[in-house]
Order: sequence, then C-alpha cells, then structure tokens
Amino acid sequence: NNYRYAGDVTAYVNGTRLAQSVGGLCGLTFAETIKNCEIDCAVSTADGKTQCGGIVGVDKGYSKITKCKNLGTVSSFRYMGGIIGRCNHNAQISECINKGNITSKATASQKADDIGGICGNIANSNCSLDYCENYGTISLNNQKNGGGIVGSLDTGFANQALMLLVGCIASSTRHKHLANVGED
Repeated sequence: NNYRYAGDVTAYVNGTRLAQSVGGLCGLTFAETIKNCEIDCAVSTADGKTQCGGIVGVDKGYSKITKCKNLGTVSSFRYMGGIIGRCNHNAQISECINKGNITSKATASQKADDIGGICGNIANSNCSLDYCENYGTISLNNQKNGGGIVGSLDTGFANQALMLLVGCIASSTRHKHLANVGED
C-alpha cells in the first residue's frame, strides 16, 4: 500500500533479458491486495515475451488492485495494459488511472494483440473493472484487439469469461487502421 516508484523496469534472468510477466510493481500476483500505488517508469518485457502492465504483469486470480496510477510507458508483444497485462479468475480492478502510453513491440508480420488502456486481456471468469480511467495512447503496429479499457476478453474456456465493467472512462487515442479496435 501507498507505494510510489519512478525509474525503469526491465526484467533479466541470470544477466539475460528473457523474462515475461513484467509489471512496474509486480510481475505476477495471486490473491494479493495492491492499493494506492503510483508508478512513473517505462515497463517492458524482453523481445518476444508477453504479459506486461504498468502495475502488474499478470494476475493468476483473486487479486484486488485499487486506486493505483500508471504514468509510464508500457511495451510488450502481447497482453499489455496500463494497469495490468492479463488478469484471471475473480480479479478486481477499481478506481485505477492510466496516463502512460501502451505500445506493441511487434512488427506487422509478428503476432501481437490484446492491448488495453487498463487491461490487455481478461481470461477465465468473473473479473471486474470499476471506475477506471485511461488517458494513454494505444499503438498496436498493425495488430488486433486494442481497446481504451480492455484489449480482449477470452471466451474460449469451458467456464466462459465474464467481465463486469462499471463507470470506466477511455479518453485516449487508438490507431484505427487495425482489426477489432474498441470504441469509447
């Protein structure tokens, strides 16, 4: 709680930049509570790696992220968001603000998608986003599935993905020369 960080976050494993699941505060969470954090740094995954968020890279389930703010740039190849790259099972994101730009590192020939102002991808079930705001620019480099709040919602699971979206605001620029781009 009540954490502020300014700088850059780039993940390395044994001196080699190989990591994925990178966040300005946490790379991976499960059943955690994160509250009143502000991140002002560039956050990026290694080349070809995924799951990158201004606050959390990926939540495996049941975490609560409340009143957090991202001011820095987020860049990855897939599953990237201003607050969280990818969230699963009953994650709750509320009253969070993204003002950082989110940029795909992929070229037009590489597969990269699922880029959102708050969350890149919601997988599995019962995730909620309440009263979140995005003011950052989303750049997908000729890719697909970008949205001012959520990039994509997976529904290919047996339990079907459910998402509750309440009172969110997206006042951002999204490049509309690509497929499946969400509107305000």
